[in-house]
Amino acid sequence: MSGNLKREVLKKKWEGIIKGRQQSPLSFESYVQSHQISKSNFYKWQRRLKASSTTSSLSFFELPALTENLRIPTNSISHSSFIRSPIPFLIDR
Repeated sequence: MSGNLKREVLKKKWEGIIKGRQQSPLSFESYVQSHQISKSNFYKWQRRLKASSTTSSLSFFELPALTENLRIPTNSISHSSFIRSPIPFLIDR
């Protein structure tokens, strides 16, 4: 069995265990004892699965490029200077 397949099988196994715990009327202690799993493994997999579901639900989209030149004032005692920037708002320095 390849490494990726093993990881996927383990992931599915632990998803079932954690979902079963959420639906179980047993206390946490009784649940882990009846499934012969350690508390630390349960919590480790719970964190892993939560982290992977959070990152897999993220999505990205492309923003259009700004083509106009914006003036951004900087605070200067001797003179007021302006710079060219693609930032869509003014920034006071």
